[in-house]
Amino acid sequence: MYAIAGVEKSDDLPLSKLENLQVDGELEYTLHEPLNLQVTVQYDNGYTRDVTKQSSIIGFDASKTGYQQLHVTYQENGKTVSKTIRINVIAEKTSITKMQYLVKSLREEEEISDDKTAQALHVHLAAVKQFEETNQMEKVWKHLENFKALLDYQRNKGQISDNAYEKLMNDTAYLIKHYTKTTTETAA
Repeated sequence: MYAIAGVEKSDDLPLSKLENLQVDGELEYTLHEPLNLQVTVQYDNGYTRDVTKQSSIIGFDASKTGYQQLHVTYQENGKTVSKTIRINVIAEKTSITKMQYLVKSLREEEEISDDKTAQALHVHLAAVKQFEETNQMEKVWKHLENFKALLDYQRNKGQISDNAYEKLMNDTAYLIKHYTKTTTETAA
């Protein structure tokens, strides 16, 4: 006779069958930050169980920046369930001030076509910074969303390179997530 999780198999009870795997957690990390995921499996009877420690997670490299495909697998009683997720490892956490320096640097490297385009980005970021300093978070979020629209417009008009667009868009996405998480934690 065999046991699962310390419980012996019963001849009159059917063995639950593994059906699905769910992966929850952070999808963005900074360099060298450890992976923070929870892996849960679901059985045909609706029971769920955390199997994070028993799962195989392949493809994560905390020492390399960029998007990474992670393959998460769990096996039990000859049945395997798996899922592929995409995470992003960024060089460092950003701030509005760092983004302002980035705009200046991208202009100097001619990744931004002209001073007028760079100035539009800088003015927008200065407004976000002002709202951040006065803790007007709704306006911070609104202006960051509008900043994304401005980046889309400038890229479509050929005013910023794809490289500049990706860098600024990634930083903007990070800040939106950061401010959402910070505000949620403060409210709790």
